[in-house]
Amino acid sequence: MSDLPGNFPGDLPDNEALEAMFAAESAPDPQARPWDGRARHLTFLHGLGGSPLTWENQVAKLPPVGVRAQAPWLRGMRPAANENFDFSAAAGDLLMNLQLEGAPRTAVIGHTLGGMVGMQMAVDSPETISHLVLIGAQIRPPAAALKAQKMALKMTPRSRFEAMGVSKNRVASALDMIATFEAGDHLDAITAKTLLVAGERDRAGRAAAEHIASNIAQADVFIVPGASTEPMNENVEEFNTRLWDFLGVEPHTY
Repeated sequence: MSDLPGNFPGDLPDNEALEAMFAAESAPDPQARPWDGRARHLTFLHGLGGSPLTWENQVAKLPPVGVRAQAPWLRGMRPAANENFDFSAAAGDLLMNLQLEGAPRTAVIGHTLGGMVGMQMAVDSPETISHLVLIGAQIRPPAAALKAQKMALKMTPRSRFEAMGVSKNRVASALDMIATFEAGDHLDAITAKTLLVAGERDRAGRAAAEHIASNIAQADVFIVPGASTEPMNENVEEFNTRLWDFLGVEPHTY
């Protein structure tokens, strides 16, 4: 479950700017229609060491009408946040925002930590999650894997995080919380149509995807050719094709 910083733009817009960007990219259809099983509202959740900009290659393809999308910071992960990361609090915050927005349901696309928060949301409020796309997610990472991640984090310069607008302290705090994840014990409560995604070169991710899929009623596994731990950015074409097909979304073409 390794997604420590890679190559991201150095200037990170604030959350309001990101929300405006996503709203502009994907304005709602003025003709409200009964739900037909297609995703009409998307929530993209970044992973450990990531940010909302993780999803640039997906938001660029959002259709101009008919779908709304958001890519918020996970509660407790924004550099200026006052609170620490917690799975239940992060999920509860997102569910509350959906209620305030008037969105009856959303499709959650989550990378690693974001995927775990997505599972928490689907366990806590099954009727709210229409689709669940889990990329590199795990429910009970081996202690040795967590130890290796903590060592890698310790050796990563703080400046590398700061260049991406990510807080190293926030990442370290969230990494400590992974062992407290309990929603993995209640996967049978998830009713959302689910897609587990892993890169072909991510052996641990593939094993975790198969395990999680075996415990969710409507779950399939998709292995992204040639990709490792960030398939949504390492093989954009293959990932996006499967994503939009799964969600029932017609991507924007230029």
